[in-house]
Amino acid sequence: MNKDFFLNHFPVPNFLKMPAIGFDISDGSVRYVELVEKNGKKVLGRYGRIKMPKGTVVDGDIKDKIKLVNILKEIKKKNDFNFVRISVIEKNSYIFKTVVPYKKGASRDEILGALSFKLEENVPLSSEDAFFDFDVLTEKDGQIEVVVSALPKKIVEQFLEVFEASGMTPISFEVEAQAVARSSIARGDMGTNMIVDFRSTRASISVVSEGLVQMTSTIDVGGDDLIAAIQKSENVTEVEAEKIKKEKGFKRVGYEDALFYAMMNTITVLKDEISKYVMYWATHHRNELIDKDARGKVSKIILCGENGSLRSLDDYLSLSLGLNIEKALVWRNLFSLDEVVPNMDFFTSLEYAAAIGLAMRHDNDVFSFNTVSLDNLENA
Repeated sequence: MNKDFFLNHFPVPNFLKMPAIGFDISDGSVRYVELVEKNGKKVLGRYGRIKMPKGTVVDGDIKDKIKLVNILKEIKKKNDFNFVRISVIEKNSYIFKTVVPYKKGASRDEILGALSFKLEENVPLSSEDAFFDFDVLTEKDGQIEVVVSALPKKIVEQFLEVFEASGMTPISFEVEAQAVARSSIARGDMGTNMIVDFRSTRASISVVSEGLVQMTSTIDVGGDDLIAAIQKSENVTEVEAEKIKKEKGFKRVGYEDALFYAMMNTITVLKDEISKYVMYWATHHRNELIDKDARGKVSKIILCGENGSLRSLDDYLSLSLGLNIEKALVWRNLFSLDEVVPNMDFFTSLEYAAAIGLAMRHDNDVFSFNTVSLDNLENA
């Protein structure tokens, strides 16, 4: 496939309406989700998770293409998928806000050209080494404030190669946090929410404000650290520790609860990082063109990821941070659970937030988070 395809089309909001499978490849696993039409609604179709051999993909960088291709071929053989949408983890992607000149009638390509000069000021990539695009926040006095998302060409081309080798065609790549926001933030919510995607090897923290992901960060704290702490405290195997983590969670039982205190170090690191970014947003982020706080302070925190369902984690964070904490409702923008019961339990759905958000993207007229589109500006 011509690599200019991605330069021209990543990630154009209205590009293609064809259904595609969401693929989330990270944390030692390949997760995929299909959405299908049923009674006029998009509902859950096929989905799955396959563990990758250790070292196959490290921090979003493919280290063993052959092993990953074999896994993808297995998925292709079982399901006969054709078109896919893929997320790139925050460690290998960038999101930033900036302001550029705007003349009425300017094309998208002209704005991208102006942004190419801003790229190196904000991320460690040149425009030649990145695929990037933007969403418009506001327009005033011949300028637009935009949120720019950028992915390294090297990473995109790696995934393009392995998917094509497996017989599947990627039609878009996007920052993982954007996919998670699409499934986890209620359509039309223009407030400021923080998403904490608590996975096995990491936790990704993002702020969604005015309908757009405007800040992302990743910390090297995950569920594996909790399992290691449980193993050490209880002298049990990894499998047993995983079972204890799921059954007990972060729930204190009595004053001398050794297991609770064993997990406290990891949870405290997570809590402190969340607090740091809540404070950073409140003190640093403003809408530059209209000189106001960017939708104010974080109003709530949404938990997802396979460890987002950890028992009592939400209660602890709410008490410690003084904020509302809720678990992601990843079907909220697709259907009501009163009308449709997906073949996936609630706790499992939290770890598929990114893959679900990717699969949703094939209907961007419904799931667009743009508050001000380029068309709106041109017709103003």
